[in-house]
Amino acid sequence: MFGMLPILHENQTLYSWCGLAHALNGGTCVRTTSVRLFGAPYAALSHDFPSRLVAFDSSTGGALGCPRDIALRNTLLGYYLAIVRLPQAEQIIGLLRTGTIRYLKMLLGITASRVGGHHPLKGCEKCLTDDEESRGWSYWHVEHQLPSVLVCTKHKTPLFIAWDPITPVHRRHWLLPRSNHLYERNDIRIPSNAAMDCLLRLANH
Repeated sequence: MFGMLPILHENQTLYSWCGLAHALNGGTCVRTTSVRLFGAPYAALSHDFPSRLVAFDSSTGGALGCPRDIALRNTLLGYYLAIVRLPQAEQIIGLLRTGTIRYLKMLLGITASRVGGHHPLKGCEKCLTDDEESRGWSYWHVEHQLPSVLVCTKHKTPLFIAWDPITPVHRRHWLLPRSNHLYERNDIRIPSNAAMDCLLRLANH
């Protein structure tokens, strides 16, 4: 079983949790931590979709809850599966239990959509401050990572994008909210109050 297991909050991304677990356990090599958690060197570094759920459940001793629920709640999988037919959704979850799906984004219809397959990490500065004051550390919020969300509905402010061109396979660190030196921060600009109102309505649906 993996060492010190921090709490996985309902609105926390699994990716963010992995980065925190790595830091709390004194990890030095991100691929080693990924292997310990998922049995694969890059599985923990994918911030949008999960994989190898059975291995993760085993390494954490089931302490974080049902891996199926974690996959649907703490990653982007639930967002995309909402529009997938139930038999296909179950097939996808089943495949992710033991491994990865190289063509997952194609199965989810992402490559054929206008959304695009790249999901940059996004955050709200005020939420990060709230996290630090209430919990002692900040983390990426799942609701901010949804492709249709560009603003924080709680604080009614624009999000920022943590831009890093390096893919998970080539990354040697976690991009955590306060590790600003590891990514380029781009603040999302909202041109008008009317645009903000539209984006807030979109984020609330």
